[in-house]
Amino acid sequence: MVDRSSPATKRTNEDALPHGLSPAWHEKWRSGVRAGLAEAAAGEFVTAEEIGVVLSKYAKA
Repeated sequence: MVDRSSPATKRTNEDALPHGLSPAWHEKWRSGVRAGLAEAAAGEFVTAEEIGVVLSKYAKA
């Protein structure tokens, strides 16, 4: 749960709004960051094969 009263949340929301990013978008983004940090703390990282799939998707032909 995002602490909406924290100075960091207020500051980030103030920065996001002029760029068209709603507080709801910001909360979803923070949730994703927390989930990623939890995965990293648990040692869950992508494989070299998974990275290759993403890179090949964006590689120039």
